[in-house]
Amino acid sequence: MNADKPADAPALPDEQLQALKRSSSQLAHKINNLLSPAALYVDSVLAREHQLNARSQEQLRSVQAAIDEVSQSLESFRQLDRPTDASTTQPDDQAGAAAAQASTVASAPRPSPSTVGLRVLLVDDDPLLLEALTYTVNFDGHAVVCAPDATEGLAQAERAKAAGQAFDVVITDLTMQGMDGLALAEQLKTRGLTRHVILLTGWGSDPLAEGQPPEHIDQVMTKPPRLSALRSALAGVAGRR
Repeated sequence: MNADKPADAPALPDEQLQALKRSSSQLAHKINNLLSPAALYVDSVLAREHQLNARSQEQLRSVQAAIDEVSQSLESFRQLDRPTDASTTQPDDQAGAAAAQASTVASAPRPSPSTVGLRVLLVDDDPLLLEALTYTVNFDGHAVVCAPDATEGLAQAERAKAAGQAFDVVITDLTMQGMDGLALAEQLKTRGLTRHVILLTGWGSDPLAEGQPPEHIDQVMTKPPRLSALRSALAGVAGRR
């Protein structure tokens, strides 16, 4: 036996391997959630604060690029908990996507008068992200109501409908304590409480975000949400009013 050749590491039992995969995916989800408020605030400052000097803009774009790179890198962790697929995005493709996103997100055009004035319900159990979403959506001229969980979101939607001011769109997180975003969307749509539901997910490009959205969901947005994607989604809702 060659003493210089390291021995093969013992294979993990299947149960432990599956637990490790789930833990990696959950960690990636958690980090993506933590990145979300920072991503929205940086995008907003770059898009709206036109008095920033060149150095400040450069520094914020560096932060923006770092957020994108971390988010794309986390996809590797999430992929551990999914079946292998030849079509899965490769690291080089992820880096290219991150660079493209960083170069375009700050140039998201300000919504036109015809695409503002929506009544928007935001549902998320992360108070920091809820605050960032509220700031971003409200600044663009929409009326915003917040709910810290799906149960309260459903109650808010019922009250708005009863008052003759149903929400034009509900933006809800997928993973929440108690009722999740999919169950909330089903209740909202089947009871006629809103016409449009946008689902936010920190799980990245999982099956929810690939192909057709799930039933009762009009659009899926991955976390961290970006200003350009958010504006585009709301403009689409306004165009279908």
